[in-house]
Amino acid sequence: MSDAAAIAGASAAGSTARSVGAQVSSDQFLKLLVAQLQHQDPLEPMKDESFLAQLAQFQTLESTMKSSKLQEEVLLAQQLASASALINKYITATIDGVGSLAGVVEKAIVRDGEVLVYVDGHEVKLDQITEVQEVQWI
Repeated sequence: MSDAAAIAGASAAGSTARSVGAQVSSDQFLKLLVAQLQHQDPLEPMKDESFLAQLAQFQTLESTMKSSKLQEEVLLAQQLASASALINKYITATIDGVGSLAGVVEKAIVRDGEVLVYVDGHEVKLDQITEVQEVQWI
């Protein structure tokens, strides 16, 4: 592969990486940058502005990825807090394959990044709950 083709390929990969967004890792970016530096034309080296622009884009991407991860963690914590508030409440839920399920929420858990509550030994996703009532203890 010629140097021009390698640079074009690296530039195309960089454009694709930017459009893909969060799927680009630090390692992938650094490999792309090293490939660009190795295959640059010695008579026309990469300009400082171009190099700094790529670093700035990478830092922006990393910041966005960290912010996105933090937002996911906050959302999960909020969902767990909501599910915890359902403990000892009577709920009705519609579950695929089971149909309608009603009972008192026993506990709330997080499994594989998803919040679930347990009713009579059945796992119920929060979006499957259709009604919530206070338990009337006698």
